[in-house]
Amino acid sequence: ELIHPSLDGRQGGSWRLSAPTTDVPPKVGPTPGARNATYDDNPPPVITSVQHQPTTPHSSDPVVISAALSDPDGIKEVKLEYQIVDPGAYVRLSDAAYATGWVSVAMHDDGQGGDAKANDGTYSVTLDGSLAKHRRLMRYRITATDGQAQTLRVPYADDPQPNFAYFVYDAVPAWRGASQPGTTPAQDFGLDVLYRLPIYHLIAQETDVINSQYVSGYESQHFWGTVVEGNTVYDHIEFENRGEYSVYVSGKNKWRIHFQRGHEFASRDDFGRARKARIRTMNLSACATPWVPPNRGMACLDESVAFRLYELAGVPAPHMNYLQF
Repeated sequence: ELIHPSLDGRQGGSWRLSAPTTDVPPKVGPTPGARNATYDDNPPPVITSVQHQPTTPHSSDPVVISAALSDPDGIKEVKLEYQIVDPGAYVRLSDAAYATGWVSVAMHDDGQGGDAKANDGTYSVTLDGSLAKHRRLMRYRITATDGQAQTLRVPYADDPQPNFAYFVYDAVPAWRGASQPGTTPAQDFGLDVLYRLPIYHLIAQETDVINSQYVSGYESQHFWGTVVEGNTVYDHIEFENRGEYSVYVSGKNKWRIHFQRGHEFASRDDFGRARKARIRTMNLSACATPWVPPNRGMACLDESVAFRLYELAGVPAPHMNYLQF
């Protein structure tokens, strides 16, 4: 028995751990003193690592995808399947096109075609540079078959992100804008300004973004999308519009992004240092004050300054990240 504290802090209540009953299906529950319930005389191949280089390709870059494998029965076949997701044609995880839009190519361990060394257990394939186009999302998955016809595909079947991915991106364009369009002169902001902050991309169906952010009937509804930050693609995230009452007032709204289990967001502080804890749910502020338009932008400034003062005073406060979305 495990004793747990009651709500008022005193000891009270308990959980009792019991062995599985006889009506539990085979291979479920612990098997103390006996062979492990998941023992298999002929296991599938073991895939210990998967990677692609370069991690963030630019247009026309060939991309080498590699996987390290082993199996006592030998490896009979390794294949890569990739799916192209072009700008303006996002494929959701729930779409029928996700299950069908895959192209299969063979991977080899022969020291050719991007494979660094023959017969070292690492299988590779090079995707031609013609596939690398600006703002194109490339999804892929790998299937290995051993000499006894046992097959394994990664990511695993129970992974909420059932594919790997990379994002082809050349550069952030310069930005031009006026504080009061038509009244005040427009200003140009070059890359020296834009690259001062980390850049977060959201890739999604246009209709989903419009419904989420501008149609009140979809408030709090989750939509599928992909977030890209740095070299990392967080595929099949869910996003929604967050807030109360003022959600659809200003047109510049607040977002909430839900990351998948096992694929939490690896955030960094303002100096580029990785934070210890990963983020499962990310809240984005709009930096707007919908009820007081003249104070547009002030909503973010006063909160961020206050939170930093609390930190300096040793008072718990939310961490703030500043970014381009």
